[in-house]
Amino acid sequence: ILKDERLKQTEITNAAIEEYADNLVGEIKNYFRRTIYATAKYINALLLTESKILLNYNNTSNIIRLYENEKLAKVEQVK
Repeated sequence: ILKDERLKQTEITNAAIEEYADNLVGEIKNYFRRTIYATAKYINALLLTESKILLNYNNTSNIIRLYENEKLAKVEQVK
């Protein structure tokens, strides 16, 4: 797995991510939620989450709502 070129480590934080996350402190109180959200924005990735706080955040072009069903997990892009 480690040699698979399709996989790569995601940088969870750097100065730009921290600055972006710090600017969200008024809207998203939890540091880890802010950092995860800021990282997804920084690397332009889709963020799969069940977090109601992140799902309700209005600036969410990259968040995917994750639903759990008995036999099926489905996703829906938050608009």
